Amino acid sequence: MDCLVVMTCFLKQLAELKLKAEENYVDVKRRQKLIEAMFHAWTSYESHVWGQDELRVGLPQSKDGVNSFGGFGATLIDSLDTLFIMGLEEQFQKAKE
Repeated sequence: MDCLVVMTCFLKQLAELKLKAEENYVDVKRRQKLIEAMFHAWTSYESHVWGQDELRVGLPQSKDGVNSFGGFGATLIDSLDTLFIMGLEEQFQKAKE
């Protein structure tokens, strides 16, 4: 009887570990997709409207920037923490300069 209880507990813990590993794999994939999306958005900003506050609203295909916040580079400033947290070190350093 005791052996059966121990085996049941062991198998239950093993199943929980497997589930956690699968969830972790999904989390890692999601994080990677978010980093890829940020990288895409950042490189587009960098290529087309660097230093301006933002991309013209409603017309992303125009690739024009506007300085609706006084020309301080609002997107650049707002993105610093995200670049840092996501580990986009090269982009963070360039933005910081």
